[in-house]
Amino acid sequence: MSNLSHGLLATNNANIPVHTLAPELLSAVLGPFSTVELSRLLRVCRHWRNVITHDRTLWKVVDLEGRKNFREDALRTMLARSGTLEVELRGVHFEVADDSTSRVPYLEEGDVKVEKTPLERTLTLIASRMPRICVLELSIHDTRTTRVLGLSPFDPILMKPAPLLRSVSLVYSNTAGHVRVPVGLFQDAVVTPNLRTARFKGCFLSDHMARDSVFALLENLHVEGRASEWPLQLSALTPTLKTLHLSGGPGLTDSDRCNLAVRGRVNLVLHDYATSKHVMNQLLLIDVQRLRSVRASGVALGIILDRVEGTGTLSFAKDCRIELVLSEGPTCTFDRVTSAELLEAVSNSSSTREIFRTAKRVSVSADALDVFPSGSIDTQALFTRVEEVEITDLTDTSLLQRSGLLALILTNAPRVILRASEATELTWETCLRVFSVLGLRDKPRFPERLDLHNIELKQPRWVLENGDPDERWFFLRVRMYDAQDNLIRRRSLAG
Repeated sequence: MSNLSHGLLATNNANIPVHTLAPELLSAVLGPFSTVELSRLLRVCRHWRNVITHDRTLWKVVDLEGRKNFREDALRTMLARSGTLEVELRGVHFEVADDSTSRVPYLEEGDVKVEKTPLERTLTLIASRMPRICVLELSIHDTRTTRVLGLSPFDPILMKPAPLLRSVSLVYSNTAGHVRVPVGLFQDAVVTPNLRTARFKGCFLSDHMARDSVFALLENLHVEGRASEWPLQLSALTPTLKTLHLSGGPGLTDSDRCNLAVRGRVNLVLHDYATSKHVMNQLLLIDVQRLRSVRASGVALGIILDRVEGTGTLSFAKDCRIELVLSEGPTCTFDRVTSAELLEAVSNSSSTREIFRTAKRVSVSADALDVFPSGSIDTQALFTRVEEVEITDLTDTSLLQRSGLLALILTNAPRVILRASEATELTWETCLRVFSVLGLRDKPRFPERLDLHNIELKQPRWVLENGDPDERWFFLRVRMYDAQDNLIRRRSLAG
């Protein structure tokens, strides 16, 4: 059990009784605690209970953490403790079954006796607090089989004006399928003017939303699974949208389609897609070339690059992340890329290869070298137009010999920049091996200029084996810089 549970605050190796703390200091200590934790801490002592129940700021976030059996009267008490402050209501989970219709009498606010189901009582309570709820998270598990499925039981909340509401999450699950989001969600943008973020799972978006619906003001939209039963023009539904999040998740099949048509300058983020087939289905109606940016995992690498064109910069960064910045088109970022995914993207016969052919600049962190397939690689005319390659964070220049694809990039570039994180050296033998694409070529092909930062090029030893003069065929211009990027030496090597 923690010190706080015993009413002690550990500071400077000493335990101070918390009941001696001033209320404002105790509130600061309790601030990071969740709703459930605060409810437990009410039982520590009278002093704690008095501070916790009377400090309204501690109850600005009421998180039920998805509990199935929360009590309506307990929620009423929690919401009352925040006074008139705006409140975030999170983790509200409802179980709706065929036997959820039994009504029992109870005293409503104002001492009026009415008959309502437990679900109706809770919905009435939340609806009465909608004028000050700024974040709302609802999860509904519907197991009804004897009536038409839908969200109509939740109309007291979903059709209520919410003037402070900024973010809403609506998750619906039923084995029979999706439900439709109400056309009059929170009535309209006039009475719910602050809604900017919405998340939907198991819900179909309607294609009959009025122009002044709350969707007209959305800036961030999260959709998990299918978004619509039929193709839906996103620009007509959410004209001010900035970021669209699409999620796969468990249960997604190869035939599931998002059905969102997107053509505007939107930032697209793809989450949790297991296969490239799933990604392809989500992008069927999305014009990737016209997007502002795309962020996805490595499984989407080939699919997305197949849909963009133009020249740009390729960056291979830490944590196996690849970023493509096109001169005209979206910025594409791929997280957690594997060498197999990269190899598939550059080896297939589709237009994906064209991005790697036409990239003007390539930047690679040594921490991302695992992305490059090891050994030699037959890539045919890849990276033929690259003008500059930069390798950063090197700790050992022998790492340049780990991948034939990396060696190919270095060989095709007129300018190569190598940066070491600490003072290191580059041997002439490593140079020969890398710039002959790991020995696949008879003669090395050096860049027009090689810049070495915090790296010293070791002098070649002019020793010829078997008198073969071709072993001295080279011309290399080298500039060496210190750790502060000050030029310390120029050298031209020829043979």
